[in-house]
Amino acid sequence: MHSAVFHCSWVLGAAFSADGSHVVTCSSDQTVRNWDLTTGASVQTLADSHSDQAWGVAFDPSGGRFCSVGDDRAIRVFEATVAGGE
Repeated sequence: MHSAVFHCSWVLGAAFSADGSHVVTCSSDQTVRNWDLTTGASVQTLADSHSDQAWGVAFDPSGGRFCSVGDDRAIRVFEATVAGGE
């Protein structure tokens, strides 16, 4: 089990990839992060991905993309980084 604190505020949403290897989190700090659950490392940080709180995230079934929604009324779609660093 891994534990990490990399958001600067409340974590408001989380979604697991279909294969269970990654989890995407979103926060009231306006960031979205993609985590490798094997290592516990953040492999992708999308700082200021919303102009207000990010409330929810979801992976597409293939795991190649994920989206986030926020109080700024935006839906953002991102390509998932599955290996490497931030």
